[in-house]
Amino acid sequence: MLHPRRLMVRPSDPEQARNLAQALNIPEVIAQLLIQRQLHEPEAARSFLHDDASQLSSDPMLFRDMAKAVELIEASISQSELIFIHGDYDVDGICSTVLLAEGLKELGARTEHHVPCRFTEGYGVSLKAVEAAAQRGAKMLLTCDCGSSSHQAVDLAHSLGMTVIVTDHHHLPARLPTPDAHLNPQLPDCTYPFKPMCGTTVAYKLICALHQQRGQAWPTHFLDLVAVATIADVMPLVGENRGLVRSGLRQLAQLERLGLRTLAQASGLEEGPWGSFAVGFGLGPRLNAAGRLEHARLGVELLLSSEEEPARKLASYLDKLNQQRRELEAGMRAQVEERLTQDPARLELGVVVEAGEDWHQGVVGITASRVVDRFGLPAFIMGRVGDVCKGSARAPENVNLHAAMQKCADVFVKFGGHARAAGFTVAWDRVDEMRQRLSEAVAEVRQGPAPVHVDLELDLKAANVELARSLRMLEPLGEANRTPVFLARRVRLDNLKVIGKTGEHLRCRLVQGNLERKAVAFRMADDRPHILDKHLYYDVTFELEEESWEGQSYASLRVQNVLEPEPQVFALLQHKARWNEPNGGPSLVDGRNVVSRRAYLECLLNLGHTPQVVVHDQAQREKVQGALPQHLLSIETYSSLRAGFDDVVLLYPPSCREDLLQPALQQAARVHVLFGGRELRQEIQRQSHRWLDRPRLEGVWKALVRHARQGRLEVQQFPSVEQDIRPLRASLDQAVQVFEELQLVERKSDSWIIRPSGGRKLEESRRYQEMCQGREQFMLLVEKFDDRHLRLEEHLVGA
Repeated sequence: MLHPRRLMVRPSDPEQARNLAQALNIPEVIAQLLIQRQLHEPEAARSFLHDDASQLSSDPMLFRDMAKAVELIEASISQSELIFIHGDYDVDGICSTVLLAEGLKELGARTEHHVPCRFTEGYGVSLKAVEAAAQRGAKMLLTCDCGSSSHQAVDLAHSLGMTVIVTDHHHLPARLPTPDAHLNPQLPDCTYPFKPMCGTTVAYKLICALHQQRGQAWPTHFLDLVAVATIADVMPLVGENRGLVRSGLRQLAQLERLGLRTLAQASGLEEGPWGSFAVGFGLGPRLNAAGRLEHARLGVELLLSSEEEPARKLASYLDKLNQQRRELEAGMRAQVEERLTQDPARLELGVVVEAGEDWHQGVVGITASRVVDRFGLPAFIMGRVGDVCKGSARAPENVNLHAAMQKCADVFVKFGGHARAAGFTVAWDRVDEMRQRLSEAVAEVRQGPAPVHVDLELDLKAANVELARSLRMLEPLGEANRTPVFLARRVRLDNLKVIGKTGEHLRCRLVQGNLERKAVAFRMADDRPHILDKHLYYDVTFELEEESWEGQSYASLRVQNVLEPEPQVFALLQHKARWNEPNGGPSLVDGRNVVSRRAYLECLLNLGHTPQVVVHDQAQREKVQGALPQHLLSIETYSSLRAGFDDVVLLYPPSCREDLLQPALQQAARVHVLFGGRELRQEIQRQSHRWLDRPRLEGVWKALVRHARQGRLEVQQFPSVEQDIRPLRASLDQAVQVFEELQLVERKSDSWIIRPSGGRKLEESRRYQEMCQGREQFMLLVEKFDDRHLRLEEHLVGA
């Protein structure tokens, strides 16, 4: 469950959203989401929603060394030389290898290809593979998704008489290799305008340049590979990437590539059109499973397949590998969580550092990601290999992982990465030291709690199938254009059921008032014991999608997080409350999310406590008396509170700060907040009559002047004045007290004398100043109580 302090709701601008919605004829929710993506102007928003690869792609010849790379490849083709393509073992490396192999073959080239084994060759260009290719007569080494830091491999290829072209997208090392042509948008002198592309896109640009040089149109039938790789490699889906992926998803929906068609069938994906979710959680993980657990060449073979039966068998095998990967990951994650449960002090270190004797190298990275998602802490997960541990690290956005590792660099054998992800090797006997050193380093670089972002608050009524369909306008979704996440307040989770092959997911219904929605909560089965579905309302973050069953469409919610309830309230409702001794003032217990206030009070009574219950008036007093035996509790208003009670229960909000400073509250052990939004709104409305602001006082003054005859207002005219100012929701008596103080009104027994204002200012009235101050203090109080989780604020009673 999610700690409430981590929740961050993005700011919204309803007026700007309305204007953009009208300009583009789109729903206001979509307009607000576009504004949050910094698309304020209609033209920019329209391009974002509709442009594809044909509008957004730039000339591939703008790449540094592109002209030279084209010349070298054309020369190899004309001389029938063997071109050796070397890729990588992830989805991007697989797709770029396939794209170059097919693309160059179509242009008449002779090619061979190789992707390395994660476990025996590791990342980068394999020296053994280069030597073997040279022995087979290869005259050119062409890398994809790797090579920018492969100095030895480039030098070796040159020494073996090979021309070298590097195509890559990774960040550059301090010292670069010296290939004959280097295509990488990160190169400082590369003039291609769009930089954050994947390796498959760089490879695609090379094929486009070759076609362009021959006077041919850019090929579009490779865009399915570009889309899969861009999504799987978590590239930002903005600018050119967005256009390429949008076009690629259309290409993918046609399922012309046999390997992807059979993989989609093995994944259980329905026929398109697909969004990025189908790629990111359907196709991508299965292609990745090849390189994670066995060998990435399985993925290459599948995507190059031209025969139905072999392709079907390969796709089925990759699906099984992915299931095996999920089981390995679930097992590793369970071991990590069990260790943290048995030794909670490890979580207090602020970093998770865990090693396993038999933990699979291909799954440590994704396990680390899951641990980060669950705990909001940097995670270093590693498996033992002889005397060392090799692992992966991931971090939430409030921790710069690379900066933390730099602070204790000497503890590692080696490491590399960036702010959010890293790989490392450490000696087995230094893991404990590494944990302690990293705890200190992370504490130095951490910036607040790890945030979980929410786009908009949304009632379940608005989370309907029409909105789910409208959200498709934002596709393709992914990095830098995340699937919108919404927040629903005060929701009951009903009909909870554990589902999934490994029993790690939950199915439920979200209930808000009389409305309910179907929902699935992935990887949240462990939270089931912490959900009191009959007793508590929860705040829930979710993604919205359209689903259908037997021809009927409905809105389905994919729950992302359930905010954890107040621990003391949770324990009380389970009859397990153990109160801490008060320390410097009463504890504030936020019980506003309880379904039944009566049940809450009964739980207090069952503990043997006699609470003092604070109500607003006699009507509320009688209601409480009718629900619970009066002799078991004391029922008072704020004006009649009595000291001597350990538990004070607020069923109605205070009207001013002074209400909270009474000895009865200050001397209590616990103050339980049980009033809700309805009571808060009632008190705001009541206070609005009491604290008059300038516009309403001016309105009352104009009404007095309008009704007065020759400076006098007769008593029989008072009802007309009251009726006139009714829309202002202003108290006539309160206003006249201010005007009397300014000597603008003089009360007589049968009339009021109304005098000219004479330039008097409201600020000259002490009564007006008191009202301004009282209104300000009350609204600060409201702001505090409007926070859903009061325990995260300073104790209001001590403020």
